[in-house]
Amino acid sequence: MKRLWENLAHYGALAALLAIVGTGLASMEMLPGVRLAEGSRAVRACDELPGKPVSSLGAPHLSYLGAGHVAYNSSPPTSGPHMPWLIGSGVYATMIPPEYQVHLLEHGKVLIQYPTGTSSSTRKAIERIARRRSDIVVAAPNRDVRSGVALTAWQRIEILPQYDSRRVAHFVDALAGRYNHGWSAGADDCGADRA
Repeated sequence: MKRLWENLAHYGALAALLAIVGTGLASMEMLPGVRLAEGSRAVRACDELPGKPVSSLGAPHLSYLGAGHVAYNSSPPTSGPHMPWLIGSGVYATMIPPEYQVHLLEHGKVLIQYPTGTSSSTRKAIERIARRRSDIVVAAPNRDVRSGVALTAWQRIEILPQYDSRRVAHFVDALAGRYNHGWSAGADDCGADRA
């Protein structure tokens, strides 16, 4: 009888341990930035973000526009030296200097930039998005964007071969506000420094 109780206690402890582990795995779904994929492999939510990660250049302020600084590591830029003054969101008719673009990104904005020779219909479609989401989207032509549409957020970039309203909306929805002088709501740089 004693042996039976020892076996039950042993198996009971094993069952309790398995229940705890199972609960822990299930609760991983509730952690910010983590979910379980097929086969119970933990996948960070950032693995499914649009665009590609870009290593951080930090966020140093410049004394004046035109001051020398390190070269940006993406075009358009996604982090790095910038002007200390923030310009407004919305639609711009001329190119925004990169040093002002970066400050917008540092505040959680998303930039939609297009070549200066973009068709009127595409430009108007982009401007509609920027006006509809004027709190978080900035649209402007950019002479350095040779074709397609460039989407940028802090440490994230996507160059579309042509305007695609679905992909633009996904980029904006997924990345606006993820970074605002720091990663928010469990977000992180998605391993950009390891990319």
